Amino acid sequence: MLIPAAGASLIAFVWWEGRATHPVIRVELFRDARFAIVNLASALMYMVTFSVLLFAPYFLVRYTALPLPLAGAVLATGFVAMAAASPLAGALVARLGAGRVAPLGALSTGAGLFLVGGWQPDTPPVLMVLALGLHGLGLGFFQVAYMEIVIAASPVAQRGVAGSLSMLTRTIGTVTGAAVLTLGFQAIESAARSGGAGEAQAFLTAFHAMFRIAGIAAAATGALVAWSGRRRTLR
Repeated sequence: MLIPAAGASLIAFVWWEGRATHPVIRVELFRDARFAIVNLASALMYMVTFSVLLFAPYFLVRYTALPLPLAGAVLATGFVAMAAASPLAGALVARLGAGRVAPLGALSTGAGLFLVGGWQPDTPPVLMVLALGLHGLGLGFFQVAYMEIVIAASPVAQRGVAGSLSMLTRTIGTVTGAAVLTLGFQAIESAARSGGAGEAQAFLTAFHAMFRIAGIAAAATGALVAWSGRRRTLR
């Protein structure tokens, strides 16, 4: 029931906004392929990066010997790196352009997630910090570049709404990620158990697979954003 209701609500919203004299957001903006793709990319990035909050705490608490304060500090590394990257990202966007920084950020995020997919119970904390730091650095770059692309593509009167669009893609990505990633994890874990793996081995199999898939998806998202920017330039 919820999916049809959501679909009908979206169609009704688009229909109404397309006819309103003063719409909340100009629907025609999404006719620009680059604008539509970068918003889709933002939702995808939030979806795959939610894997860190969804699965990493279980791994750190249940399958490593790290004290809880140290495990929490390791988990926070990505968010610290993301915050630290923002000022640098602004400078890079000014110098290189948002169309280059966004794919670079997505690639860095993907590399970090893929490295998380190689964690073992005895992986040194410093390597965990490096993986999460790379993931956070890339996400910080992507977020700043994404906002620059969306705001620059929006009329001045609509730029406040463009900022809200960032929050919308984050919500869509996070909620979708919670459902899709959990289903994927459970499917892989169940398959591993059916193959004779124990509880710990089945969890690690699913953990490694999901983070590698997330890393590849983030890198592919960066390639999509780069392609959309190049396609527009060639025109």
